[in-house]
Amino acid sequence: RGEVRVTESAISAVATKSVMVTCKGPDCIPFAGEFFGLPGMLCWLQLFRRSIAKDQPHLDEHEVMVEQQHAFLHSCWIFEKDMRRSKSIDLDIRIDILMGQIQKMVVISDTLDFIEFFEQHKPRGNRNRLPRQAR
Repeated sequence: RGEVRVTESAISAVATKSVMVTCKGPDCIPFAGEFFGLPGMLCWLQLFRRSIAKDQPHLDEHEVMVEQQHAFLHSCWIFEKDMRRSKSIDLDIRIDILMGQIQKMVVISDTLDFIEFFEQHKPRGNRNRLPRQAR
């Protein structure tokens, strides 16, 4: 949260140049995939911000747990304008730390809710739904 430049400079200060972000999910989730290096991590952050900004979410729940070599972040967003029954989306992030610097970030989402959210916001002519077993 906060200004983009402040966030980016903070990440640049704590991430190694070889940092990797892994976010599991199908292609309909814009920020899913693997992102390498500091530019990749900043790119992931921008994609994530843009993706959830469309619906003006409110951060409802936010927990951080820090161990010696890992940090765990859990966040839950509530979307006011969402048409789905479930208006919340959960995201868990595991951050691997070595000597005070971020080495790797693994993003785990409530994939079904993410799929439904992004399918709902696709342009009308582009509604290729995923097979049920893929969810």
